Amino acid sequence: MEALTAREREILWLTARHLRVREIAAALAISPHTVRKHRANLCAKLGLRGTAQLTVHAQRQSRVDAPVWRFPVSRAGADLARA
Repeated sequence: MEALTAREREILWLTARHLRVREIAAALAISPHTVRKHRANLCAKLGLRGTAQLTVHAQRQSRVDAPVWRFPVSRAGADLARA
């Protein structure tokens, strides 16, 4: 298995917390397309198919350390900002 980059670990951590592509993009100040590409790379490296498997994998393996952030509050993610 290839090592994950720091950015991939951030994307994985945010995906595990059920943030949407646009929310992750806003939190990291990158484009939604870049988030999708990082997720595709993660799936390829980890042998997974899709965001659902990626999310479950991240939650079960606790592969990433949680960076300390204050995320923007979206209408659907108000509870996530407090987590």
